[in-house]
Amino acid sequence: MNSGLDENNFNVESFSKIIQNLPVGILIFSSDWRINFVNENFYQFGSLYQINTTSLLGKNILEYQFFTNKDISGELKKLENGYSFETEIENIKTRDGRISVVVKASPLFENGTFAGGILIIEDLRINNIPPDEKELILGHFEKAIGKLNNLLLVTDPDGKIKFSFGKNAQKLKSDLDNAPGNKELSIDNIFNREVHQNFKEQFVSVKQMKEPLSCKVELIFDESINYFTSVIEPILNEEGQIQFIFVWLNDISELINDEKSLKKEINKLKQYKALIDSVNDAVFIIDEDGDITFWTNSAEEIFGYSQEEITGEFLGKFFKEFDQNFLDDLKNKLQSSKVWSSELTCITKDNLEKIIHSRFVLSEEADNNIIIMGTDVTERAYLERELKSSEEKYRNIFNNADKPVCVLNAEGYITDINKKFISELKYTYTELLNKNIRNIISPDYIKETSFELKSHLDSSKSAITFISGESEKIIFETVFIPVYNEKGEIKNIDCYFKNVTKESNNENEKRFFNAVFKSSPEGIVIEHHGKIFQVNNVFTNIFGYNNPEELINKDILDLVEKNDIIRIAEYFQLIEKKRNITERQEFLGKRKDNTNFYAETSASVFEFNNKTFTVIIVHDITERKEIQNAITDSEEKYRNIIESIDDFLYTYEKINNILRPVFFTSSVEKITGYSQEDFLNDSKLLVKIIHPDDLLFVKQMIRSLFRSRILTSDEIEFRIINKTGNIVWVRNKINISRSINGKIQKVYGLINNISLRKKTEEDLIKTTDNLVKLNETKDKFISIVSHDLRTPFSSILGFTDLLLTDEDLTDEEKNQYIKYIKDSSKSMLSLVNSLLDWTRLQTGRITIELERIDASSIIEKSINALSGTAFQKNIELISLVGNDIFIFVDKELIGQVFNNLISNAIKFTRDDGNIIISVNPSDKSRFVEFSVRDNGVGIKEDHLQYLFKVESKFTSEGTSGEKGSGLGLSLVKEIVEIPS
Repeated sequence: MNSGLDENNFNVESFSKIIQNLPVGILIFSSDWRINFVNENFYQFGSLYQINTTSLLGKNILEYQFFTNKDISGELKKLENGYSFETEIENIKTRDGRISVVVKASPLFENGTFAGGILIIEDLRINNIPPDEKELILGHFEKAIGKLNNLLLVTDPDGKIKFSFGKNAQKLKSDLDNAPGNKELSIDNIFNREVHQNFKEQFVSVKQMKEPLSCKVELIFDESINYFTSVIEPILNEEGQIQFIFVWLNDISELINDEKSLKKEINKLKQYKALIDSVNDAVFIIDEDGDITFWTNSAEEIFGYSQEEITGEFLGKFFKEFDQNFLDDLKNKLQSSKVWSSELTCITKDNLEKIIHSRFVLSEEADNNIIIMGTDVTERAYLERELKSSEEKYRNIFNNADKPVCVLNAEGYITDINKKFISELKYTYTELLNKNIRNIISPDYIKETSFELKSHLDSSKSAITFISGESEKIIFETVFIPVYNEKGEIKNIDCYFKNVTKESNNENEKRFFNAVFKSSPEGIVIEHHGKIFQVNNVFTNIFGYNNPEELINKDILDLVEKNDIIRIAEYFQLIEKKRNITERQEFLGKRKDNTNFYAETSASVFEFNNKTFTVIIVHDITERKEIQNAITDSEEKYRNIIESIDDFLYTYEKINNILRPVFFTSSVEKITGYSQEDFLNDSKLLVKIIHPDDLLFVKQMIRSLFRSRILTSDEIEFRIINKTGNIVWVRNKINISRSINGKIQKVYGLINNISLRKKTEEDLIKTTDNLVKLNETKDKFISIVSHDLRTPFSSILGFTDLLLTDEDLTDEEKNQYIKYIKDSSKSMLSLVNSLLDWTRLQTGRITIELERIDASSIIEKSINALSGTAFQKNIELISLVGNDIFIFVDKELIGQVFNNLISNAIKFTRDDGNIIISVNPSDKSRFVEFSVRDNGVGIKEDHLQYLFKVESKFTSEGTSGEKGSGLGLSLVKEIVEIPS
């Protein structure tokens, strides 16, 4: 450590000289108002302006009269309360202007306590200039000191800081004020421990020698380190004792930081040099004259010359083709393209001839020097020459090379590939041929490196990530070597590859494995031949051991409860034999204290250094097992309840925003005929089996429930078609679970078979309808009997009474009356038969026996039965129904239909007419339409509405006066409408 004041260019006069020579008078007094310091200029001011300045040291400043015309004791007393003052004591006129003598005073405080003050006298020489241009020639004492240093500390001999000045003084005070414990402002607490010890030693040396010393220190301002050069300067009083110690601190942080940055740049340059030396390619630089200025270690290995032997030599001395013309041509090419490549023949120090693929780059930043990167391609060049002489030999070597090789055209499209390249990248020859090399390079690599093929045509090796045909990433150490034609144009590009994926991944895998192994939340152990090789902390804690070392070399099966040892040992053996065992194994683990717990394990094997290791992962599943057991018991209990009922439950959950079935009870098969698996595999099966007539109604009900944000349940009754094709009535009770925003999350349903109830309801409705119908039939029957049978009976009784009582009747009259009685009886018989048939239909007492019948035979039978009646009126009955019309009907009832229709037609057809029976397809499927058409009198339009209503019993006379019951067409309608 030097004691001078000029260390590290810190050239500052001693503080005592500065204080003494400042053009102001300075006086310092203590808290008891005693004067303890006066600079020399204070006495000079006394002489100049008749100020009393004799024997000031030790005097009480309040009792001492400095100025003959000014008493400042009152202002001085105010300093104790923190007030400063400034006052003019003299104003002297001169020829050039005037002099104003001013006294200023400021209090000094230490830890909030009044410690004294400082008094400054200065004279202000003011010229005759405008008032607004006047300036103080001298500033305050603090400003003068602040311009000299970044920080000045004034301490007492014990190191307590009395004053601080300079640019960083406020930062220092702020940091100390914010420090915990209200630290005292002292040199003991402004430095860190290491700096403080060194500084303290220097401070003590200054006190002992009473000579200034310098050193370097560090201070932290605003949480950043600042570097300073420090000068410790003692200030002596008139008796030669240290009164104050001044610590000058000059901020050299910027210089230190610049120095560090320079060192970093130097280190970076060294790294670049090391990097260049580490590559296989020779790198050397020539100046504009072709003389070598830089030579790497790789160049030395290729050419045999050292840096010292080659520097300053003309490059043509070592390259056959390189002469002054070549150099001039090279410069012209580099001016336009900046980069140019060529193969040159060199002569090594051992007189060997080598072919060097040389890449020339113009460096404008380095005085237009030319950087040359040379790759020894002698072997490749000779190989190419040999291959050109024999295409077959070339093809054989190319295809069977032990490294992947391909050939590109100038645009980067693959024109040839060897077998190794195909096998490594797992593409077919056709898939790779004519594909651009960029298409099989990883897009991430292209994006990260801004890959361009042209920038790699320098024969240098590059680690490039490719994508295989199986979408795997493969890292190839790749060399792109362009082949030029006679015009210097790229003919093709030879690409040589070396698979370095494994080497590249090994280190990453190792770091990744160690990180996963240590930080994994699962217990992991690695065993070899049944012994624990490595174990993590989680596994150690699971089995109750204190540290992993206790488990090393321990038999892995010692951690398994004895009843599970054989099963777990077999599991590990199968894993070690690389059997495809994917399921996890549960077992009872044994802790260090011999207590047991439920554990779950999975394992896999790997090989390292020709040894087989097993990685075992273990979870403590005791809590989960207990929960599972409880759930199993609960599920068993509820499953027994659910399986014992005929109704079935189901659950749908929203998965990927679609409601999918996740649960059906087994009783679903009792109702639908479909199994649980059928419904779980087909999410729409429950909708598919809904009866078509009910589907729209069910969808509307469910849609209304799902769209509502209030309704959470509903009940729907509908029909389904079970697996055997039968119709089943069901009731579906639906409950919905919604999210906070009202969206459906789950749907719960309960479906029960209500077919029996529905059948009962239908039977009840049918019975009720039948009772009503019977009642109506009874009323109609009574009405018909009471009305229609009365007339024929009256006629019969009347004519019979005449025959019995009137003896004057002639034979002709008697025959006539008997004929009337016969006609009335026939009419009444017809009516009674029709009533009986109609009543049987209404009451369901007719047994319907359906059979497949030829329609023409039924019609022919009716025609034969009625031909006599038709013959009396000379009416022709014609049937157009062929023999190929078959109908599924009751033979007797359908015969009655045709009899009624044909007899009705005969009744209303005039003599010599015709009646035609025909058949046509119906608009309804499975039906045919028969017609009985006559050319009779017809029916009035306003009578048509009464034809088929039994209650109206509409009838009229035929063309020959025939009577009818009025029930024939009603009976036909009833028979036709009987459900089949």
